Amino acid sequence: MASFTTIGLSLVVTSWIAAVEGSVFLVGQLFFASSTTAFVFSIYAGVVTDRKNRLLIIRQGQSLRILGVCALVVAALGSSATPWLFAYAVLFLLGTVLNAGALDGIVQLAVDEHLRMKLAIRVSICRQLGILCGTGLGGVLLHHLPAIWPVLLMAVLMMVQFAIINLFFADYQNAPSKPPGDIISAWREG
Repeated sequence: MASFTTIGLSLVVTSWIAAVEGSVFLVGQLFFASSTTAFVFSIYAGVVTDRKNRLLIIRQGQSLRILGVCALVVAALGSSATPWLFAYAVLFLLGTVLNAGALDGIVQLAVDEHLRMKLAIRVSICRQLGILCGTGLGGVLLHHLPAIWPVLLMAVLMMVQFAIINLFFADYQNAPSKPPGDIISAWREG
């Protein structure tokens, strides 16, 4: 829930900062950069998830997301936000893609096969509620406060997520399920 609330906040806050800083064109460029990052690195993330410790991948992904939020803090405070917005878009989405693959792998290990559908439905509901809360909260905060405050809320949520990951996922530090190898060849194999 915290992760998707952060994503919802991100959608509203980055769009607002980009619109104030530049234009709607900049908003489109940012979403294009983040979507391209997600598309390109999803191939890498899927392969890496099978070949590395999933908890380590999640920590790395979360660290990239936190680094991205730090760039967003600079964007919210600075006079030239555009390069920081792009840094945020790429780092946050790269971290999100790494986390998604590793979390899916952990779920496969942690949840009995007959319970996975129920979990998938609950995760889907949490995803939608988180984005709903994040976008709504982002709009309310931006209406009443400077942009730095919702960005700082995102940073706090990121730290909470990092603590949750380290607290609850330690039991699932599994060994890689496949041997290391060439990423392109591994991607072709599936």
